[in-house]
Amino acid sequence: MKNIKIKVVCCVTILLLIALFTGCGKGSFSIEGTWDTVDHKGNAGIMEFKSNGTYISKVGMFQIGGNYTFENNKLTLVYGEEDPLNYEIDIIDNESIKYYSIDAEGNRTEEENGSMTKQN
Repeated sequence: MKNIKIKVVCCVTILLLIALFTGCGKGSFSIEGTWDTVDHKGNAGIMEFKSNGTYISKVGMFQIGGNYTFENNKLTLVYGEEDPLNYEIDIIDNESIKYYSIDAEGNRTEEENGSMTKQN
């Protein structure tokens, strides 16, 4: 159950990070804020990215949080003692992104992917 919760939170977090990367170079994009997320399995949730480098991920009755970094369209989510989760972000526009899990070399693994849309 813990692994499922972690994967759901990671998917939601990835979606939010994708939203951040999608906005880069497109004017006033910012990852900060609240995002609706949907992973490749259809799991929906909410990701909230704060300006202090922390995030909260909510999926169903589960909620986790931690720290995030975003550089060069790469999003890293860190929470607790778990290994960091790394994602590549495709920015669609300032309010929508797609995310893909990546391995240590930066190659897409397709283990986790999905999309995120910024809430108004």
